[in-house]
Amino acid sequence: MTRALWIGAAGALAGGSLAWLTRHRAMASAEHGIADVMDPRRAAVALCRAYLPAETGDDRFAEIALDYTGGGTTCGYLPSWVLMRLGCTDGRIVNRSDVAGYAAGGNIAKMVGGAKALGAWRTLADGLPEPGDLCYWIEEPSPDANGIYHEHVNVALDPPGDEFRTADCGRTVHGHQAGELVSRKWNGRACLYFGGRWRPLVGWVSLTSVPLGQPPYDLSVRAPTGRGWYGAVRRA
Repeated sequence: MTRALWIGAAGALAGGSLAWLTRHRAMASAEHGIADVMDPRRAAVALCRAYLPAETGDDRFAEIALDYTGGGTTCGYLPSWVLMRLGCTDGRIVNRSDVAGYAAGGNIAKMVGGAKALGAWRTLADGLPEPGDLCYWIEEPSPDANGIYHEHVNVALDPPGDEFRTADCGRTVHGHQAGELVSRKWNGRACLYFGGRWRPLVGWVSLTSVPLGQPPYDLSVRAPTGRGWYGAVRRA
């Protein structure tokens, strides 16, 4: 524990906040340092790395995709879960029944629309996503000839370079929905997905522009089981 933390702890004790110190000490473990629990971007990445990979049938995946009933894909549940774990309770952007109410089929619409309403929406004209940002991708042309939009959302793990590393749900593993840590080729505006298709980055939610809870953030793994069938990162 750093000297600065001990100074903060002493101040908290002087104010009678023993609970603050107890929780802070619990967070400052070998697994998660002070920076992880105090910085929302580092906290978001740490949570994704702690929970993924996971698949349907795992407690960890069930926590992330709380309201999933088996229809469609699960990519949109991950951003709302990250926001929930960081203390966001704004129903304009969080789509979960345990926070602010769940609208079936509304994960991506809430993420994008909520970000714009909150002033947290960014595009490539503003720069590049940072770790913890919530990214929105769309396949071109969209809609396709059948009127279907091919959309995807995920969580940035690192700033994009030649590769873009993200946390993704909506993956298919063992024939059902799953979440993984993924690395894809990045060309400056789009990522290369399965089948050789480049999917442009439409925009993203700037995590630090969303109303989050106050640190320290709870990085505990509430749902203990997870098969973790791959290594740390899988190529798209």
